[in-house]
Amino acid sequence: MAERDPFPETIEIVVEIPRGSRNKYEYDEEAGVYRLDRVLASAVHYNFDYGFVEGTRAGDGDHTDALLLIDEPTFTGCRVWAKPIGGLEMSDENGFDFKVLCVALGDPHQAHVERLDQVRPHRLVEIEHFFETYKLLENKATNVVGWRDHLRARAPPDGVPPLLRHQGSVQGQGLARALRGAHAQAPHRHLLADPQDGRLPHAPGPSGRRRHRDQGLTMAA
Repeated sequence: MAERDPFPETIEIVVEIPRGSRNKYEYDEEAGVYRLDRVLASAVHYNFDYGFVEGTRAGDGDHTDALLLIDEPTFTGCRVWAKPIGGLEMSDENGFDFKVLCVALGDPHQAHVERLDQVRPHRLVEIEHFFETYKLLENKATNVVGWRDHLRARAPPDGVPPLLRHQGSVQGQGLARALRGAHAQAPHRHLLADPQDGRLPHAPGPSGRRRHRDQGLTMAA
């Protein structure tokens, strides 16, 4: 196996929802199992593999959300080495939300991608449209703010210690545990991106309004 770049150039994604599914599965950290949260009420399906970045914490205390671009869907619980190439900034009733967009290193059709501008533009539009519509029939709304570049997807906000860590780093594990409580006091800050700058223009979508709420991860596709 070829040597991988260190974290955060290479991250480990844990897949919760495979592409093509309408079932929203979530990992129950306390029980160590995957549970069905709900079936999407809208007539849409996930058009990317969805999960989280292993060994990380976002501002809400949960794992950092991740969107995985891969030609063939994987399965719930699958672990994938991936490369962050950007991110999608959103907000909902809980505040700031950031989803890291990644490509699978094991997929030769995706592994060459380094930046958002190397992704098919319509793919990004499809991802945005999903998050703008998949909760409409649940009377929930989200605001899709825009895309962030790969540098902002990998760098922590200024002044906030990097809770993102490599899974194998004992020092990083201790840091994450020690800082989790302090970081939870700043729920609008994401570990992977600075919400103040690095924003990319919002890709044009099929609908003019951006009303939708999501608690998962979303990044460019």
